[in-house]
Amino acid sequence: MKSVCAVAVTVAFLILAGCNTAENSRNPREMLALAGVASLREAFNQGACKIIFDDADEVFRISQPETDWLELCGRLHKSLGWWRSFQARLDHTNAVPLRVVVYGEAEFAKGRYHLWTVWHFDWGRAQLFSMALQGTREQIVIPPPAIRMPRKLMDPPPITANFFPLSPG
Repeated sequence: MKSVCAVAVTVAFLILAGCNTAENSRNPREMLALAGVASLREAFNQGACKIIFDDADEVFRISQPETDWLELCGRLHKSLGWWRSFQARLDHTNAVPLRVVVYGEAEFAKGRYHLWTVWHFDWGRAQLFSMALQGTREQIVIPPPAIRMPRKLMDPPPITANFFPLSPG
């Protein structure tokens, strides 16, 4: 009976050890992404929106005008208040990831939100690629997704009078 309990406890421990909490991270890029979230939180609390923008991934910066980001970040800082805590979780991978997703529940002075951040890496540091906040009444995606109208495709394409080349004469 003791051996059955020991096996059950061992299996339970192995299952829990595989959970995706941030404490289980051993991957250097995951650790960089967690440090990036800590820096993001610190900059947000200081109202340092320009620093967040300047330190972000190039795609983050070119996907939105800096003035739009500064306005949005300022509004978020005012409406959410102090970023108190973040229960970080990771999408784990066994390989070297090209990106790391850090997500979890963020507690602000004025409420709790689900937060997702995506990090890319350059010169040995994590750079914010995108983020999303979801509250009870709203969802904010940064940078905002580009709205692309689908191309109208024709199947089959129209046949024009000059479609066939001239025959050698």
